[in-house]
Amino acid sequence: MNNKTYWEQLTSKQINAIVYLYPYRYTIALICGGLIMRECMDIPNLKTRIKKIQGQLTAISEMLEKDIPCEDILIQIGAAKGALHKVGQVVLEGHLQHCVKEGIKHGDANKTIADLAKAVEHFSRMS
Repeated sequence: MNNKTYWEQLTSKQINAIVYLYPYRYTIALICGGLIMRECMDIPNLKTRIKKIQGQLTAISEMLEKDIPCEDILIQIGAAKGALHKVGQVVLEGHLQHCVKEGIKHGDANKTIADLAKAVEHFSRMS
């Protein structure tokens, strides 16, 4: 019996076809190193963090409607930005712990390292 998941059995051509046909649906479940990203991350932790950020953004929007000093608004914007940065860190850590590790172990190490470099570059642009 084959112990591979459905996604691990797909060829790169099949994966590219799926992503091409359903780009929006599979953006959430990005295929990375033969794994679905949902398997690489702590989704409940990320959802909690994102809900907190949504609350912060709502509060900032409400602050704009009121007579709140600019400095206080900027402090809240900084807090929301920091929280979003932490979400990126959690995603990147999951990518390292699962996708990169599996890619090097079972795949093409050079491609995995190149993909990691791209991921780090995208993350560093957030700062």
